[in-house]
Amino acid sequence: MAVTKNVYLALRDLRYKEEDRVLWIDALCINQDDDVERGLQVQQMGSIYSMAERVLIWLGESCYDADCAMYYMEQLQKEGAQLSSGTRDILNEEWVQLWKEVIYSLRPDQRGVLREGCQNLLGRAWFKRVWIIQEAVNARAAEIVCGGRSVSATIFALMPSLLEFTPEPQCQPILEVMPGPPRNRSWLIKKRDLHTMLTKFSRSEATDPRDNIYALLGISSDACNTELLRPNYEKSIRDVVADTVSFLLNFNQLESDSLIRGFFNCLHWTWERFRENVGGLANEVLKDAMSDSKYAPIVRQLVLRDDIDRQLNVNDDTPLMWLLGRSGNEEIVKLLFATGKEKIFPGALSIPAKNGFTELVKLLLDTEKVDVNFKDPGGRTPLSWAAHAGSEAVVKLLLETHGVEIDVRDSDGQSPLWCAASTGSEAVVKLLLETGRVDPDSKDRFGETPLLKAAYRNSAPVVKMLLETGKVDVNQGSTSGAPIFYALIHNQSEEIVEMLLETGRVYINTKDYDGMTPVGRLCRECRCEWKLAKYPKKHLLEEVDFLCWHEKMVKRLLETGKADLDSRDNEGYTPLDLAVALRAPRMAKLLLETGKVSVDAKNEYGNTALFRAISDSNKNNSNEAIIKVLLEIGKADIRVRDSAGRTPIERARDEKHESIVKLLEDFIAQNPSSALSTEEGQASGAPGAG
Repeated sequence: MAVTKNVYLALRDLRYKEEDRVLWIDALCINQDDDVERGLQVQQMGSIYSMAERVLIWLGESCYDADCAMYYMEQLQKEGAQLSSGTRDILNEEWVQLWKEVIYSLRPDQRGVLREGCQNLLGRAWFKRVWIIQEAVNARAAEIVCGGRSVSATIFALMPSLLEFTPEPQCQPILEVMPGPPRNRSWLIKKRDLHTMLTKFSRSEATDPRDNIYALLGISSDACNTELLRPNYEKSIRDVVADTVSFLLNFNQLESDSLIRGFFNCLHWTWERFRENVGGLANEVLKDAMSDSKYAPIVRQLVLRDDIDRQLNVNDDTPLMWLLGRSGNEEIVKLLFATGKEKIFPGALSIPAKNGFTELVKLLLDTEKVDVNFKDPGGRTPLSWAAHAGSEAVVKLLLETHGVEIDVRDSDGQSPLWCAASTGSEAVVKLLLETGRVDPDSKDRFGETPLLKAAYRNSAPVVKMLLETGKVDVNQGSTSGAPIFYALIHNQSEEIVEMLLETGRVYINTKDYDGMTPVGRLCRECRCEWKLAKYPKKHLLEEVDFLCWHEKMVKRLLETGKADLDSRDNEGYTPLDLAVALRAPRMAKLLLETGKVSVDAKNEYGNTALFRAISDSNKNNSNEAIIKVLLEIGKADIRVRDSAGRTPIERARDEKHESIVKLLEDFIAQNPSSALSTEEGQASGAPGAG
């Protein structure tokens, strides 16, 4: 049969010249191309090596320095045999003395050759291969062979210390498990579990990465008989790694196998990553599990382990902080606290407080290791966070805690009451107000009050409670306006509008960031009226409701008798100007019917509302309806002149608005006294008169 070059060379060096020799060689006795046979044979290799009379470890062909080293090892072995006579183990200091005697006559440079030769032998491929580990561990006796020389594994393992050098990391644990007295005192006897083996031999190599795990199963104390890790070459390396991690970290106790598979598949646990992190495996897996809340069962499985770093930081969370920020972790947190080993951060209380986790808050308070008034970088306390979350139970629990500061402000000047009002939490606002120790009119750094935030949130119950204190400024607003603006425009809450107006303290002519009063803003927002005129067949019900609301609220504000209808915004527009610009005749009619609108007032360009209505007309959108309202209801002066000296009808002619010209002519015909006579027009020198 065909053999590899290494097998040929090994057979050449190992054969007896005078007699037959029986050898078991894995490269010949196992069909390496058959995955099923490999899997079966791998499970038996431990027993094969342990039952062998002697294991021969062939390191390859010899060279000068390696041969020198092997020669002096043979001499040491002979001296040791004479000393022990097979009746006792030789002590380390005795080996040191024997070695000194063996190399007594060598010069320093010759001793250097021995060191180089030994390093050469330890650098051979045999020491890198993972499968040789069970050869060394299971062997009752072993012999190191190189070229034509051989020594016992016991002698060979002594050489690094005798020659005073440190072998490579992958070599040292192999030397420690070679058969002989040193093995009986090594870590192998004390701790032979799979995790220790993987850690010790993580630098070993295999052509098939799965063998880096399979080669250690038979010699481990805990994985040799587990069904989970039976050698199976039909499994992918990712599945083998997943199985191994699951075994090492006891994931078999978790109910969801699909969760474990999904965890390893999504987070790309390759053999290379496993090998690099096997020493701190639990912490590395915990890092990944803390990346997503769906892996909470894995986190809970890991955090109670003794080898977990309690201060492990993942996205600014320690394991405890991570658990405190997610529901369903009450029991595991209780167990962590029971160990007495968990370091509790004084500000930890804010984490469950902001999420409304009452039981976790209670657990932390019971430890008496948290600061109930601890401020985070934003200046918020646990009470502020609980109020913002709208958690009645947590707020109640904190209010019952001795020493809690109730009206504390964060870095933005927001109090717990402000936070609760901003989210419309009626129950929390009620709890805070009942303490009698909060300022219901507190302002944040933007000047916004709890009342303003409640109006913005459209929370009528909270608005009502705040108004009932009698201590709030109903006109205190932000750049967007006072509470009345939010109730009218943002939320369209008639209930809140009525509550505000009923106080009798609302300033009806307050202005928003555009300089608009509430009436002006309602007129500005009723832009949908022209759509109804243009598309009557589309039944724009939402637009109708929108328009009806604005009309209704304008009526309500006009009923107060306090609205300034000539107030101009930042661009110089009055409410009537806005209604005209947005082609809203119904809104314009409401305003004009009050008799309090200066219909002929001119803006900075010398235009009245009538001039604007004319100029805003076009082929597709004529403003006839609004012009009629201005003339018939508002009694707009048809004789007024613009900055160019033109009357309304003259401007309409110049701009070729024929339908409007006709409308104005008809109006003049019906109201002759309202227009200039031809003579007056000529006398005035108005263009186009007469």
